[in-house]
Amino acid sequence: MPREKGFTLVEVLMATLLSMTLFSSTAAAFLAVKSIHMMARHKMQAVQVVRGQIENMKSAQFITLANNTQMTSIDAGPDGIFGSADDIQGVLTTAVQDVLDFDSDGNTTEGFINVDGNGGNDSVAVPVRVSLTWTQRVLGQSRNMSVFADTIIAS
Repeated sequence: MPREKGFTLVEVLMATLLSMTLFSSTAAAFLAVKSIHMMARHKMQAVQVVRGQIENMKSAQFITLANNTQMTSIDAGPDGIFGSADDIQGVLTTAVQDVLDFDSDGNTTEGFINVDGNGGNDSVAVPVRVSLTWTQRVLGQSRNMSVFADTIIAS
C-alpha cells in the first residue's frame, strides 16, 4: 500500500519540540538583555544624579557643606507601559572627608586637606565623596548597586 503524503505524528512532535526550544531560548535571551540594559540605564542615571549633587554643592556656600544622607528617586525613562515600575529608590550620601587621601598624609577621615604643601590642612579646600546606592533585580536576583565620585570643593 503506498504511503499517503504528509507528516507523521512523530515528525510533527519533533518539529514542535524544536520550535518551542528555539522560542524559549530566544525569549530568555531577550529578557536577559533587557534586564542588563535596565541595569546599565539605572547606573548611567545614578552617575548623573551624583554629578548633579556635586554641582549643587559647588554652587552652595562653602561653609554650608556638610555630611548628608537622603532618599532619592532614579527614573529610568518614560512611564509608558510600565508606569513607574522601572523607577528605583536610592540613598544619596554626601561625605565631607578625604576618602581618597588627596593630600597623601595618610589621614582619610579629615574634613579639610593640605593644598599649599606647608604640611597643615587648609580651610579653603574640602574633600567630598558623593555616593548613590540602590537595590535592583538583575537576571532574577536582587543586587546592591552603587556609584560614587570624589572631588575637592574650594572656597
